[in-house]
Amino acid sequence: RANVFRKQNLDSVTTYGLEAQLRLRVTRWAAFGVDYTWLRTRAYHAASAVVAISRSIADTVQAHYPDIRCEVVPSAQAGMLNGRAVTAAFRERLNGKTVIGHIGELDHGHKGQGTIIEAARRLQDSRPELYFVLIGDGKDESRFRQAAAGLDNLEFIGFVENVEDYLAAFNVFVYPSLREGLGSSILDAMHFGLPVVASDVGGIPEIVEDGVNGLLVRPDNPCDFVAAVERMVADPALRDSMSCR
Repeated sequence: RANVFRKQNLDSVTTYGLEAQLRLRVTRWAAFGVDYTWLRTRAYHAASAVVAISRSIADTVQAHYPDIRCEVVPSAQAGMLNGRAVTAAFRERLNGKTVIGHIGELDHGHKGQGTIIEAARRLQDSRPELYFVLIGDGKDESRFRQAAAGLDNLEFIGFVENVEDYLAAFNVFVYPSLREGLGSSILDAMHFGLPVVASDVGGIPEIVEDGVNGLLVRPDNPCDFVAAVERMVADPALRDSMSCR
């Protein structure tokens, strides 16, 4: 009987199972910062199949290993169900604000949250109805909190297990990554009917179609990001049409 393992930051797992003692090799590929070691090369060539969660990652694999066929099996949303009481209490505390939410490890070099903080600063006076919420922790948390000092339209929630309760409270989901294999949190946001503003990088354009179910912006570009957020919140009809896709 085969066991299935799911773990964040998984690198490589080899297990034995099935009646025929079939070896199963599961390897996590990152679309950036990969060191092409002999062990990784051997693992990929020894695999019966190589599968990526996005075409962007598959292209990265095949660019380095042109002799390997890499199939794409897209990731999926996690099927979360929210606790309505938590969501209602959070919304009540914000007193009718339009919530611009993000979920991700606090790491500007990857997730680009510095752009969110800059957007909150630029919109603090002109758009007082907007409230930015960041869910997660990470290596840049201290730096981000210092950068956000004095902003009353931005809140760091920290790491939580019940992200679904916050997704249900968001009005718009933002994901300004600088690099991204796919952006699985976007799928969860879409499951909750949220329109998305995200960077046009990596595998994100495979799930966010600009102008259809979200808006794509250039990465690390606060001007583009602010314009997209303002466009989204200023046009309820556009926001509603994107949330239904």
